[in-house]
Amino acid sequence: MHRGLYASPAYLDDHPAPRTPTEALAHRWIGRLQGSEGRVLRWETTGAVAVEMIETPRPAPSITFNEGEAAVAASVAGLGLVIAPPFAVEDPVRRGQLTPVLPAWQLGRSALSVVYPSQRHLSPRLRGFVDWIDGVVRQHPSLALTPEAAPRRWAAGAASP
Repeated sequence: MHRGLYASPAYLDDHPAPRTPTEALAHRWIGRLQGSEGRVLRWETTGAVAVEMIETPRPAPSITFNEGEAAVAASVAGLGLVIAPPFAVEDPVRRGQLTPVLPAWQLGRSALSVVYPSQRHLSPRLRGFVDWIDGVVRQHPSLALTPEAAPRRWAAGAASP
C-alpha cells in the first residue's frame, strides 16, 4: 500500500506547508508504533522522465500512537503531520479535515501481511484463504491508490467500496 503525508488545514495555517521532504523534517510529526519502520524515511516521486528517490532521517514524533486511526485523529486535531495510506484518510480528506502534504511524494509502501503458524505445508483451507485475500487486496481500488491520485479520484466521485 502506498503511503503519503497529511496535515490538518489548521496545522498548515500555523506551520507553512513544506515544499520538499527535507523541509518536512522541521515540522511536528505524529508517530505510530511499528516495529519495522526503521530510522530512515524513503521518499519516492515519479517525474516526467524518471523516478526520484531520496532518504531522510525519520524525525522524532511529538506524540506516538499504537493505532493508525488515533494517529489520523491527532492530525485532524492539528497536532502535526501523519504518514498514512490514502484509504485511511479518505473521509477526513473528503471532509476537508486533512490535506495531502507533498502529494507527489510517496513514503514507501507498507506491506499487508497474513500471519499464521509456520508449517511445512499449509492446509488447503489456509492456502485458499491466503490466495483469496491476496486477490481481494490486489483488486481493491483504494489499496492501490497513490497519495497524489487519491484526492483526484475522490473529487471525481469515485467512492471506495
